[in-house]
Amino acid sequence: MSAVKFNAQFSGTTNFQEETETASIETAVAESTECVQTETELRHDAANNALRVGGNPRLEEQKLFIENYEFIWENRERIINDGALFETRLYFSGLSLAYVSGGGLTLGMLLTLWNNGEWTTKCPFCGGTVRIFGWGGSPLTGNNKYHGFCTSCKRERADAGDNFIQNVRSALRMISDRKARYAKAHPDSSPKAVSKKEVARYDFHTLSEKWTEYEKDPGKIPVTKPKKTIPEKPEDEIWYSPVQMLIDQLKNNTL
Repeated sequence: MSAVKFNAQFSGTTNFQEETETASIETAVAESTECVQTETELRHDAANNALRVGGNPRLEEQKLFIENYEFIWENRERIINDGALFETRLYFSGLSLAYVSGGGLTLGMLLTLWNNGEWTTKCPFCGGTVRIFGWGGSPLTGNNKYHGFCTSCKRERADAGDNFIQNVRSALRMISDRKARYAKAHPDSSPKAVSKKEVARYDFHTLSEKWTEYEKDPGKIPVTKPKKTIPEKPEDEIWYSPVQMLIDQLKNNTL
């Protein structure tokens, strides 16, 4: 068969294959683009859904958490094992120790405590389980107070607990470990690093000359006026709800 006849016979097949491959590539690109657009839309919707204006972040976040407790508790293993979800910020959870400090608890830390049977007590009203959000007290006297809610009757609880130091030891350890990890990852932000930064210093002779000059001519004394700032009104404050973003993310696995 001559080259001319061969090309004439199989040129149609070659064009068909090229058209098929081109169509497949275009379809794949279209599907990929659509997937990216859908993901972007979901993220945008989630951000808008979590947008808040005014109000009390601590109280609103706590209320939202209690309303969605069962759903969050069902997904506790996923949250605990997911680094980003583990670090979900909670405005209403933390530990405060006199003379020792303390710190905030992330969602993962709080769920870990509850999952281990800690920061949990009995409800005096219905006998249900009270989940403790925050605890504060003195390691010397043992005086303490916690706040939480009952998973059964949904009542909020504020009371004192027994064996305070023993009950908060695990939480204090988690907070200390988290601070240590942060300091290791951000060495420039540690108090020691900040204290090592150079500070402008003047010797006594230079200061004496300056003040002598100011005494002779008070007009040379530098005058600094504080900048006028307009305090932001609480009702106009814009913030995002970490709990709402968590709920949306758990419901949308594509996020």
